[in-house]
Amino acid sequence: MPSQRGEEHRPVRSVNETRPARRVGRDLFYTSHGVKQVLSRRKEAIVSSREEYNACFLKVGTPPGWLQADCTCVAITATVKKGVAASRPCLIQNKVPLVNPPVTTDARAAAPELLAPAGDWPALRATIAGGADAVYFGLRAGFNARARAANFAPDELGDVMAELRGHSRRGYLTLNTLVFSNEWPALEKIIRQAADAGVDAVLVQDFGAARLIRAVCPSLELHASTQMTLASAESIEVAQRLGIARVVLPRELTIEQILAVRRACTLGLEVFVHGALCVSFSGQCAASLSLGGRSANRGQCAQACRLPYRLLCDGRPMRATGSYPLSPNDLAALDLIPRLIAAGVDALKIEGRMKGPDYVFGVASAYRQAIDRCTGGSSGQSAVAPTIDPSALPHEQSQRAPVDMGYAFAGTFSRGFSHGWLECERPPDLVAGQQPGHRGQPLGTIEAVLAAADDAQPVQPNRKSSPLPPRNKRATDDAGVRPRSATNSASRPRRCTAPPALRIRLSADLALGDGIAISCVEPLDQGPAEAVARSKHRRQRKAEVVQRSAPTAEAISPNVVGGRVVAITTFPGGQRCQRAAAGQMVVIALGRWPATPVTIRPGMAVFKTDDSSAQPPPPPEKMAIAVQVRAVAGGPLTLTAQLPDGRGACVSSSEPLVSASRRPTDSESVAAAVSRFGDTPFAVRRLEVQVEGSPLVPLSLVNRLRRELIAILLEVRKPPGRPTCPESPLPELRRKAQQTLGRTGPADDAGQSSDSGRNRPSLVVLCRSIEQVAATIEAGGRELIVDLRDTTDWVQAERLCRQSHARWMAAVPRIHKPGESLLIERLLELQPDGVLARNLASLALAASRGVAVAADYSLNAVNELSAAWLIEQGASMVTAALDAHLGSVDQWIEHFPAELLEMVLHLHVPMFHTAYCPFSAESTREKAAACPPPLRSPDGPRHNLVTPPVCPQSNDRPQPAGLDQKDAQEHGGDGRRIEARSCLARCRRGRWGLSDRLGIEHTLWPDTACRTTVFHAWPQSAVEWAHRLACRGIGRFRIEWPPQMPIEKLAPTLAIYRDVLDGRCDGQTGWRRLRELYPSGLSRCLRKQHRPDQPPAKA
Repeated sequence: MPSQRGEEHRPVRSVNETRPARRVGRDLFYTSHGVKQVLSRRKEAIVSSREEYNACFLKVGTPPGWLQADCTCVAITATVKKGVAASRPCLIQNKVPLVNPPVTTDARAAAPELLAPAGDWPALRATIAGGADAVYFGLRAGFNARARAANFAPDELGDVMAELRGHSRRGYLTLNTLVFSNEWPALEKIIRQAADAGVDAVLVQDFGAARLIRAVCPSLELHASTQMTLASAESIEVAQRLGIARVVLPRELTIEQILAVRRACTLGLEVFVHGALCVSFSGQCAASLSLGGRSANRGQCAQACRLPYRLLCDGRPMRATGSYPLSPNDLAALDLIPRLIAAGVDALKIEGRMKGPDYVFGVASAYRQAIDRCTGGSSGQSAVAPTIDPSALPHEQSQRAPVDMGYAFAGTFSRGFSHGWLECERPPDLVAGQQPGHRGQPLGTIEAVLAAADDAQPVQPNRKSSPLPPRNKRATDDAGVRPRSATNSASRPRRCTAPPALRIRLSADLALGDGIAISCVEPLDQGPAEAVARSKHRRQRKAEVVQRSAPTAEAISPNVVGGRVVAITTFPGGQRCQRAAAGQMVVIALGRWPATPVTIRPGMAVFKTDDSSAQPPPPPEKMAIAVQVRAVAGGPLTLTAQLPDGRGACVSSSEPLVSASRRPTDSESVAAAVSRFGDTPFAVRRLEVQVEGSPLVPLSLVNRLRRELIAILLEVRKPPGRPTCPESPLPELRRKAQQTLGRTGPADDAGQSSDSGRNRPSLVVLCRSIEQVAATIEAGGRELIVDLRDTTDWVQAERLCRQSHARWMAAVPRIHKPGESLLIERLLELQPDGVLARNLASLALAASRGVAVAADYSLNAVNELSAAWLIEQGASMVTAALDAHLGSVDQWIEHFPAELLEMVLHLHVPMFHTAYCPFSAESTREKAAACPPPLRSPDGPRHNLVTPPVCPQSNDRPQPAGLDQKDAQEHGGDGRRIEARSCLARCRRGRWGLSDRLGIEHTLWPDTACRTTVFHAWPQSAVEWAHRLACRGIGRFRIEWPPQMPIEKLAPTLAIYRDVLDGRCDGQTGWRRLRELYPSGLSRCLRKQHRPDQPPAKA
C-alpha cells in the first residue's frame, strides 16, 4: 500500500536491536478473518495467519463488535514511521484482548521497580501506558515539593488510586516538605485521606511528619525523600528508627558508593536515573529562600541555579564555564541500567512532575524496555538479576551498554544529557553552561550562513514553488541563493534582522514544521556598552572586539533563537523536500525571527526542539472484566460483572420482564447493548448472555442498568482503605516528647554556659579561618564553633581556644558519604567541648562517644516533633532551620523547651552546597576529565589529619606536618595545607566568587570534604527580634562569619548583638548600626511574619 505523508510500511524493528523501540498504544480485536490491531491515529493491520503477518498491511475501518474466532499464537505487526518501532510480540489466548503480556513473578521480583512522575491526569495515564510499575504524585493541598505543578485535589485520591490499581500499578504520595507546628491538623487530614484511598506509600522529608504518619496509620509505608539527604548507611541506620522502609538516595552518589550502601543497608534503595539535576544537595539549598523568600524545602523552588552567573577569580571573569555555571545537564542513565541492577537498586526513579505526558511516556517507555532487556521481562520468562560486583567486571562490560541518547529520548525535554555523578565524583560533562532551558536533540552545526531570507515566504507541504527567494540563475550558488558579493560570504558571520538561510549537515531527521533552536554565542545588542577584547582559538589566533553591556541577564547569557522550519532545500541540487534524513546536507529557512538583530556565524550548534510528527501518548489499556446477563420472562433483568481480582458487582431491574407477543429479544442484541462500555476504564473480556422464555428487553432498560453497573464498578475497583487511629495522636506525641525532654534536660556542654541563666542566653560564634578564631577570642568571644576547610588548621584552632579558656565545638561536613566517618573520628581525637552535627551519621557517632552534640540547621528542624526526635537520638540542642520564621518559632516553643533551641541571628546564607567542582570546570574539559576524585582509604578520604599534606606543585612529595609560611613558599604553596589528592587545587589559590545578573559577587568556598558552598554576598540579620526571642527563653544564639570576612568588621558586629541581647539598645538601633557597618547590603531573616515593634509574648 502506498505511504501517505511521508510514512512508509516496513517490518517491525526487533526489540533486541540496539536502539530502544518506542511503544505505541494498541487495542486488540478479533474477527472471524483474523486478528486486527488498531493503533492510535495510525494505520491498521490485519493478518490472517502467522506466515503473512510480516507482509500484509491493509487499511481497515472501525472494528466490529464482539465476535467469536479461533485464534492461536499470532505475532503483531504495525505500520510505523521512521525511527519508531512497534510494540513487542504478544500472546493471543482465549480469543480475548490481553491487557498486558503476563510476566512471571520471578522476573518481576528480580527487576527493579520503575517509578515515574505524574503531575496531572494526562501524565498519570501516560505513565501507565509507558510501562511504569509505580507512580508518585502530589496534592494541591500543600506539603508537596512541586507546588507549581498541576497536582491532584485531595478528593481525587480515590480515583487516582483506582486508576493505578486497575492497571496493577502502585501509587506513592509525596508529602516531602517541612511542616510548621500550626500545620499538623491539615497534614493529619491528608494522611487519613491517603489511608482511606489505599495509597501504597508516602514520601516524607520532615522527621516530625514521619512520626505523625506512623502514629496515624502504622500500615502506611514510609519512604525517605531525597530531601532528607541520607547519603550513607550510617545516616540511613538512624533514619530507620522512624519506620522508614525505603530511602531515595541523593543524586550525588556514584554507583560504587550505592553498592557500598547496599552492602551495609537492608532497606529498599531508590535511585534517580533520569530528569533534571539540582546542582545543590537536595534539602540543602537555600538559594530561593535567600534571594526571593521562596523556600525550596516548602515546595517553592525558584530555580535560582538556572539563572546566569559569572565565575570570578580575584575579580576576573572565567569565560570557559559559560554563562550558566550552576545549571547542570539532565541526568540520563539508560545505558547504566545493568550496573544499577547489579548494585542491588530496588527502584529506578524518573524526575519530572512538572513535565507533560509526552515526556513521561517517552522516558518511561525507554526505561521499561531497558529493564526488560536486562531482566528478561520482555518475553515473560523468568530471569534473575546478576548479583556480581560491578567493579569486578571488565571495563567495557561494566561501563555502559551502547545507547544513542538522542534517539532514545528524541523529542523529550532535555538540557543535554549526562550521567550525573553516577560514574565519578567529578564528572567533566555535568555542566555545559550554555543555556538553562530545553535544548532538544542535536541537529548539527551551521556550516554556512547563506543569506538573510527577508522575503522568504512559508511554504506549505504540498506546494512546489521554491522555498527560497527569487534568484538570478546566472549568479547563484548550487542551493539557489545569490551571494551578496563575489567572495564567499557564507563563511562570514551575519547580522540577521530576518530569518536566515542556514546550511547544515543533519545529524537527525528533520521535517517541515519541526522546531529548531540556534545556540548563539554572540549577545543581543543592548545599546551603548564597553568593548571587551577576547581571544578565540581558530586556525589563526586573533582577537576581536565584542560589544558587551553591563552585567545583566541578557548580557552575560548566550542567546537562543529559532522557530519553525518552513523550507528545506537539498544541497547541492536545490530541490525542495518535505523531510530530510540524518546525514544529508540541506538549507533550511525559519518562519519567525526576533525583532532585535542577532549575529549568526558558522559553527553554532543547532538543536531540534520539537517534532511535528510526534504522536500523543496512547491511552492506557483498559481493565478486562467478565459480564454475565440473565434475562428471564417474568423475572428481573440481571447484569453481573467480575473484576480480575475477583471482586464484582450486580444490578437488577426493579420490574419483571414481560413476555413478547411478536418479536422477543434475542441474545445478540442484548450482547451488543451490554458491551458498550465506551470511554470507561473497562473492557468486556468475556460476555455470557442467558435468555429464558421469550422476554421483551427494552434497550433503555439495558442502558440504564449498564450505567448503574459501571458506577458500582468504579467504586468497587478502588483499593481498600487502611486502618487509622480513631483519635488524633498529636497530643499524645507532644506529651511523650515533653516527658523525654524533661528527663533529658539541657546539656551543659552544648547548651548554655555555666554562668548564663534563662534571661541571659549564650552567644556562640562560628569561625571559618584561623584569623577569625583569633579575632573572635580577642573581641571577647568565649564560645566558638570552628569550621575550617584545611584540616591541619584544626590543631592550631584547638590550641588557641585552650590558651584563652574558650569553649569550642567542631563543625563536621554537612554531607556524610560512604567511608567518610574517619574525618569525624579524627576531629573527636582533638577532644572538642562539643560537635555541631550537620547530618544524622555524625550525630549518632558523636553521641555514641559521649560528646555533647548540637543539631545544626542543615537537619531542617522546624517543629517540636522533629526537634524532640533529634534530642532522642542524642542531640542536646537543636538549631532552627533557615526556613523557620518568627511566627513558626513562637508556635514551636509552645510545645518544646525554649532553652534547648538555638537561633541564628547573623549569617551569610549558604545558598548552594554542591558536590560539583566549579574550580576544575574553569579549566578546559580535558583537564577537568583528568582530575580524579579525592583519594580514599578504606575508611574515608585521606585528609591531613591522617596523612602528611601534599603540595600540588611538589610532585606529591610529603611536607613536614609543622610546615610554616616560609617553608610553604619554598615548596611553591601559599601556606595552607593541601589535602592529599590528585587535583590542581585551584580552590586554594585566589579568591573565588559568582557574580549574578545584578553584579553582586557571592563567595565560593570548599569544605574539608571537597564540596563547595556558595555564600550570599550580603549578611542576613535578625537583630530586630533578638531581644524578643531572648525573652521567650531561647537558650542560645549564633553568629556565623563568612569566609574571607574583613577582620576589622568582626568586633563591631559582635558588640552590636551583645548590646541588643543585654538590653543596652533596642532592635531598631541595632539594625541601623548594622546598616552603617554593612553599606553594600543587609537583609532581614525571620521576616514578613511579625512587626519589629510588636510586644514580645510572655515567656
